[in-house]
Amino acid sequence: MSGPGVYFWRTVYGVLELAWLRRLLASRYRFLEQTRGSGAARKFLRRTLFALSISRLRNYQGYVPLQAWQAFWEIARGVDSRGQAPRRAPGRRDKLRVGHMGTIAAFPFFPRRLFCNLPTEMELHHFETASELPPEHYLRHTEAASLHNVVLRWNNHLPTHGISSQPEYAERVEDLAKRINHLQLDLLLVSEPGRALYDVLDRVDVPAIADLSVSCNACFHPNIDIQFYIHAVKDYVVREDRLFCRSSMKPLTRPSFVVPYCLLFDSNGYEGTPVPWAERHHVLLFHGRLVKASQPPFLKVLLDLLEEDSNLTLVLYGVDSHKALRSIESRARRRGVKGRVDFRGQFSLVRNSAGEIADPAWHGFLRDLRHAKLSPTPFPMASGGSRFECYTAGVPCVNLALRPGHRGWFSPGETLIDIPALYTASATVTELNHYKRMALRLLHEPPLAEKVIAEQLEIVQRLGSPQCFWRHILDAHQRWLEQRL
Repeated sequence: MSGPGVYFWRTVYGVLELAWLRRLLASRYRFLEQTRGSGAARKFLRRTLFALSISRLRNYQGYVPLQAWQAFWEIARGVDSRGQAPRRAPGRRDKLRVGHMGTIAAFPFFPRRLFCNLPTEMELHHFETASELPPEHYLRHTEAASLHNVVLRWNNHLPTHGISSQPEYAERVEDLAKRINHLQLDLLLVSEPGRALYDVLDRVDVPAIADLSVSCNACFHPNIDIQFYIHAVKDYVVREDRLFCRSSMKPLTRPSFVVPYCLLFDSNGYEGTPVPWAERHHVLLFHGRLVKASQPPFLKVLLDLLEEDSNLTLVLYGVDSHKALRSIESRARRRGVKGRVDFRGQFSLVRNSAGEIADPAWHGFLRDLRHAKLSPTPFPMASGGSRFECYTAGVPCVNLALRPGHRGWFSPGETLIDIPALYTASATVTELNHYKRMALRLLHEPPLAEKVIAEQLEIVQRLGSPQCFWRHILDAHQRWLEQRL
């Protein structure tokens, strides 16, 4: 970025660090929390910081600079936290004791096979905090790892003067922290940062804590030692074990040790021989969060494809939010293709003791997926788990690659957040006009589609190894440990 641009963003992000501003925001946050509850307080703080970071210039409603998230958590924890408990010094042990805390069951990143054949040099303990697991859930039937199911639910709507205002929640937080400390863990992995996770991290004494970063944000708790970073975000790059901001040309102050990696997606149930091309339906299929499909530049491409091919149908599955489905149907109606846009609902990904999805709606979705000709990857915010499921099921995808640098911040056709490990050689493009052209080719050129399917299955094989996943985690911990001993 040019000099003026660098100084502009340094000024913007510097505003978020002003001590007087943080004191003012903390005072307002405390007042709202005590009178209207944490939900209202956090809503105020988020909106204020996101506005101050001028995130609207970034051309995507879901994109927020990491500096704004860092300021949010540091201000909120300055009010809510009473400090951190002393932590044990790191050391070496023949068999590493590893814990995994947070939302485990609800994500497709932690398949059953990940916990069945652990490396001999580690033992694993789960702490599921988001939901009460049913008796048939596979985490209750995995002998290689222990399970502690302590559900933590903070009521955001109750006025509060601290964690003691909700005694049952406070008791559960203390109980979970004591269980973790009793195990004398060497490494604690955490996922899906939120109020409950931050409260527990204040109380644990584990010498090394690592955030698995299942979303595009990072955990900014001061006790985080290792940040595993799965997503490539247009404005950030890992440089010398730190997250470096290209706009301001400065590293973030936290986290202090960052490791790029890729999560292990759960492909169980999606495997099988790809459906022959002649037996497929002339269908575009999208599944995932519908808000991604409703983004104007991506939706325009989908509707353009429907206009250019009168036999093509768009099938949608997923969770509706932000009136996304209404927006999709409204735009399709204006374009005259509403009759070929078919929303077929959503399904549950909860798995039983065998690691299988039991929801009948999912089985109907899987049939539709395997018989689809194309599943375009959305932008500006690309999909991860949904795309991996398409790869495993043998459905070709076209990707709009994230481009380094700052060209395109104000362009509607630009990927801002993606997982480059999922790029294929034959169906990844860098320009929006090439994206639609590639989609049409995949729909109408079976040899190209079959080549892309083969490349995707190679990626599934490469990224679907539990052994590689755990080796990456353990090697990163070893690197961190060597720097501190």
